[in-house]
Amino acid sequence: MALDISPRKCKVGIRFMPHHGEPYLNSLSNDVRKSFTPRPLTDIIVSAERSEGLYSLYTRHAPGCYTFGMTKTHYIALLRGINVGGKNIIRMAQLRECLEKAGLTNVSTYIASGNVLFESTQGLNAVEKTFDRTVLEAFGYPGPTVVLSTDDFQTILKEAPAGFGSQPTKYHSDVIFLKRPVSARDVLKDVLALKLKDGVDTAAGGSKALYFTRLSAKRTSSRMSNILKLPSYKSMTIRSWNTAKKLEALAVRD
Repeated sequence: MALDISPRKCKVGIRFMPHHGEPYLNSLSNDVRKSFTPRPLTDIIVSAERSEGLYSLYTRHAPGCYTFGMTKTHYIALLRGINVGGKNIIRMAQLRECLEKAGLTNVSTYIASGNVLFESTQGLNAVEKTFDRTVLEAFGYPGPTVVLSTDDFQTILKEAPAGFGSQPTKYHSDVIFLKRPVSARDVLKDVLALKLKDGVDTAAGGSKALYFTRLSAKRTSSRMSNILKLPSYKSMTIRSWNTAKKLEALAVRD
């Protein structure tokens, strides 16, 4: 049975059941709790069983077992175009409630533009399907919603160009999140082909997102609105740099 016991994956629900060989297992418990280092475990696992959401790893050197709960991943979901101009009205309290009923846990929202933080034992593909189906059935909202693991979200922010968002009084800085399987590289080519306004607009791409800036003093002459003409626009959702950084802070805090 293949199990992921990497440091990040072992953080949830760790506990020990040392029937015998207690000193050895207790010392291993302390090691895992402090540093979440999996190497000692990988050397001694001889079998594994799963029961009621718990994995039991039976060891070679002690007749006990190391048990941990099903791992949960932190996610961030970004809805597009809700609560704007009287369209796609979704109350955040109702959104949290229906997502929790769908099996997502620790659901929270940030402002009314549709920023949702939650946890799930499901992988990304399953989570996307659960999220999209739930909001469609509850609110008739067809999306797009971009769902990212917290790790991927942080990677997107780390890949922003140097100095991006550091001059908020001079530039409007936005992150363009893309729903899979849209390619950031392909979308960037399309955006640059729109002939953005020199001296006003800049666009850059990362592995999973795009980064736009507009000179605030001349933003009325920006040509960024031309992205609405792109076929890929239906797979985009945009957040200001400030909102993106706030979501990152909330995710890390949780």
